[in-house]
Amino acid sequence: MKLDNLSPKQMQEWREMERENHKLRERIAELEEAKNVAATVLPRPEFVREIARIVAHDERHGGTSSLVVLSFEQLLENKFKIGMALYEVILQNLTECLIASVRTCDVLGRTGSDDFAMLLSRCNLEDAEKKAASVVSSIKEKIDPLLGDRFALSLSYTVSVLNNRDDAKKAIQKKK
Repeated sequence: MKLDNLSPKQMQEWREMERENHKLRERIAELEEAKNVAATVLPRPEFVREIARIVAHDERHGGTSSLVVLSFEQLLENKFKIGMALYEVILQNLTECLIASVRTCDVLGRTGSDDFAMLLSRCNLEDAEKKAASVVSSIKEKIDPLLGDRFALSLSYTVSVLNNRDDAKKAIQKKK
């Protein structure tokens, strides 16, 4: 398009449309990124299948994998107190934090309304404990400022090593 032939008014309109187009492209990119983030956290049934697959792989090849279950005790019960918009922002931040904390060979899952889990392949109990403590710390740093003084996020976690005796569904519910 030749811009030389436009009147000053048309040129101004063209610039405004370009700015709007730029904003829309940024928004589309944000939405696509959010969609990709959500797609990397498996729902419970798929996550349970992944646990079974990893346990079978470890049995065959002599590996060790661990499961970290993170429970956000008061998040769901305070959803209406903080409002849906903030609740969604908190979930988005939690998800981003979890994704940033795992390796590409690890698997993330949503195991309940307030629970997430990380399946850490080729990871022993000691390293899984360190990873869990690090993840909890980074989540607290990111979420606490969002909540302000509305309520304190109660975050607990359990870590277990998966072995050939572990049933996938029991591993998610296993407590220390």
